[in-house]
Amino acid sequence: MGKLKVGQTKSYRIQQDAMDEFGYDRKSTRRGAYRLNDNAVVWFPNMAQSEEDMANRGYGNYKVEKGGAVSIVEVAADERKLDRILKGIDSFRIAFPRNKGEAYDFDGLYKYDGVNKDNRSVIWKRIAAEINTDDYPVL
Repeated sequence: MGKLKVGQTKSYRIQQDAMDEFGYDRKSTRRGAYRLNDNAVVWFPNMAQSEEDMANRGYGNYKVEKGGAVSIVEVAADERKLDRILKGIDSFRIAFPRNKGEAYDFDGLYKYDGVNKDNRSVIWKRIAAEINTDDYPVL
């Protein structure tokens, strides 16, 4: 347990390796997210290679970087999935995206920043590029 910083943290081969950083010792199958406590979720989004790639699938995640701000846009496959996502918007998301099927890399702390119900997309804005894992205890 300790500090994680975007671009300066090791890559994690499997999700459990990243979860070990938080002292999360419950073994599980691969999931999209693990709840640490009432305020934080560790999120493992599979990233599309481009917005166009994601649009072709009709769902998924892609990163947007504008003027120094970084966001991840999560597009739900259907209304039911969108409703499930929106139930968790009060929690911070500690993101470990999986890029190109390789490994999981720490990408920062994100918070809910809006929704577009027309295209079922939820925007998560990066609010910190460095965290101390001790600040996110496992319940």
